[in-house]
Amino acid sequence: VDRVRKVTPGGAVTTLPLPPGNRATSYYPTSEAVDGSVLAVSNGVIARIDAAGVSHFIAGQAGVAGIADGVGTKASFTTPQRLVEDGLGNIWLTDTVPGPMTDVGVKVYHRKIAPDGTVTTLADDPVGIAYWGKDGTRWGLDADRNVVRIATDGTRAVVRRSRGIDEQITGMTADRAGNLYLALREGAGLYAVRKITAAGIETVVAGNPGAVGLRAGTPGSLGPIDAITTAPDGTVYVMSEGALVRILQ
Repeated sequence: VDRVRKVTPGGAVTTLPLPPGNRATSYYPTSEAVDGSVLAVSNGVIARIDAAGVSHFIAGQAGVAGIADGVGTKASFTTPQRLVEDGLGNIWLTDTVPGPMTDVGVKVYHRKIAPDGTVTTLADDPVGIAYWGKDGTRWGLDADRNVVRIATDGTRAVVRRSRGIDEQITGMTADRAGNLYLALREGAGLYAVRKITAAGIETVVAGNPGAVGLRAGTPGSLGPIDAITTAPDGTVYVMSEGALVRILQ
């Protein structure tokens, strides 16, 4: 059974007391914590879990898979992922539908939940959206695996070109200043976090070539990166080799 766990800045770990009716379902966090709460998904329902572990319904139908738009319980989701909330209270997410449910194989939809719980499905986009910024900016990978930034007016720009098949981007996140962070596997000898500023300047903030495995230090070294996120203060966190790692810059 999945759990939602809370880690304080001092490193204290607690397991949140989820409502009894949710304990048999899959509850997992899908966004950065904001004001002590986090967006989470359970059995097709999107909810907000506050710091006390109380679940607050937002949208979706338990056990019902689909891509139906509507308000609250009128909407449905299939595999909602990568939820992020912008500064206006809108929630942006991707929703993946497996092949047997479509005529075109696996399909990824981009969807929006307004503050009043209204769910809408956005027009198809050839860029796979991996992260939504707080101001509505989007980042993702195009067909050539280049990192693309899409502004709120639809303007697109390649912010990082693919560097070959030996490099794999395993996650991305952005801070409120517009800096993008990429979690990468760079060949067999480097797991790294790279930062790309709004001006396009790229630096390595964690990871040491040839040193595979979790070690503290500057820049330190990492193992496979399972998740990456930024806190409201801009601190970057990753999950690597079963450990929660804070990256200070």
